[in-house]
Amino acid sequence: MISWIALLSVAQAEAPTVAACTVLRPSFTVGEKAYPAGTMFAAKAGEHTVLLTAHHLFGPAGGLPSLLTGPQVGEQVSRVSLTDAFSGGPCGTSETVRTVTDAAPMGSKGTATDLAVFTPKEATGLDRLQSTRARPELAPLPLAAADPKKGDSVWVAARVQQSTTRMWPAEVVEVSGTGLYYRFADSSLDLGATSGAPVLNAEGAVVGLHLGGGAMADGALVGAANPVSSVRSRVQAALGD
Repeated sequence: MISWIALLSVAQAEAPTVAACTVLRPSFTVGEKAYPAGTMFAAKAGEHTVLLTAHHLFGPAGGLPSLLTGPQVGEQVSRVSLTDAFSGGPCGTSETVRTVTDAAPMGSKGTATDLAVFTPKEATGLDRLQSTRARPELAPLPLAAADPKKGDSVWVAARVQQSTTRMWPAEVVEVSGTGLYYRFADSSLDLGATSGAPVLNAEGAVVGLHLGGGAMADGALVGAANPVSSVRSRVQAALGD
C-alpha cells in the first residue's frame, strides 16, 4: 500500500521540464477527414527522431468509426498535423507511419502493444527558402535505459484541461515488461485527451507511454502506460533496426 506521505514527497520533488514541440497535440488525417485525438510526443531512438502515441486512438476513442489494425494505420493515415500541447503553436507534420505489426489497445494481456510510431517530415531546401520565419523544431526526449522500479517517482507530461501545469507527479505501484502502473499524487485529475503522453523519470527520460487511467475503490487515481522496454523494442522493429 502506498502511503500519502510517500505521494506527498513525489508531488514536492523537483519535476523534469520539457521544451516546446516535445509534447504534442496530433490531428490525424484518415481519408478526407481530420481526427484530433489524444497526445503525442517526440522521442529519440538511436539516430532517429520518432513521434509516438497510443494505438487505441485509431478507433472510436479517437473519433474513428472502427479500430484500425497496426498495418491499417499505415495504409489509411496519410498525414499528422502537430501543435505544441501547451502553447498551441505549430510543430510540423508527418506523412510516414512506421507500422507496429502487433499494435492493439491495452487489455487483459497488458499495455505493451498499445503503440503507434511515426517519423516527422523534414523541411526541404525549397521549404526553407519559402519561409522567412524560423521553423519550429521538434525537441525529442531520450528513452530511458530501463523500466522504472516500484516506488520510483514519475511524471506524466500532458495538457490537462485548461491547467497551466505541465508535469503531473505519480509513484510507480507496479511494473513489468508488459505493463507500467502509477498512482497520481492528485486523484482529482481529468485524464481526457492525455493518452499518448510521455511518462518521465526525474532526469527527463521516457520510462513509458501513458495510455489512460481510472479511480480505484479507495479513491486513488491510477494511470497505465506502455513501459519503455516494450516501446523501444517495437520502435526498433517498426524502423527496421
